[in-house]
Amino acid sequence: MAELSNFQENKISKLFTMLYDSNNDGVIEKRDFDIYLQKVSQVLGWKSDSEKYLKAQETLNTVWDGLKEYADTDKDAKITLEEWLRMWRDCLKDIEAGEFPAWQKKYMDLMFDVNDMSGDELIDMEEYKTFLTQFGVSQDECSVAFSKISGGSDITREQFASLWRGYLTSNDKEAAANFLFGTNQ
Repeated sequence: MAELSNFQENKISKLFTMLYDSNNDGVIEKRDFDIYLQKVSQVLGWKSDSEKYLKAQETLNTVWDGLKEYADTDKDAKITLEEWLRMWRDCLKDIEAGEFPAWQKKYMDLMFDVNDMSGDELIDMEEYKTFLTQFGVSQDECSVAFSKISGGSDITREQFASLWRGYLTSNDKEAAANFLFGTNQ
């Protein structure tokens, strides 16, 4: 098991709160993924019987199942922050080598897809702002963060995956990847 630096632990804890614990009750449960899907589908205008909605729902169910398998050590169908951090300590070396757990790869791909609202396989600044403001990041913070992560151009799926990996693994506070979810690391 690798140790997380304080900086990594803070960033990974931010993900727990910002993207996974949708109802902010201190644990990740299946219903958090349902809330996430409702929020995203409202922004994107997906109807509950649309192909995109159903595909996202299937992906989130797979993500939840994988997350439970990796992180839910007491098998209570709730992931605490302690379990979450333990899981990331276990996965860190594999992620540094470019190997995400299968559930995490699916979630990362879904995150790219919901950010890429136009479907052009690129995330532009407006798409990035539209998505992240739904998770409490201000417009101004989004602008600064996008400038840091994009290098002045739209973000491809490959760049997004690299940023995602860097966000989880980097200890360099100035690394662009650390701004993937806003400027407050």
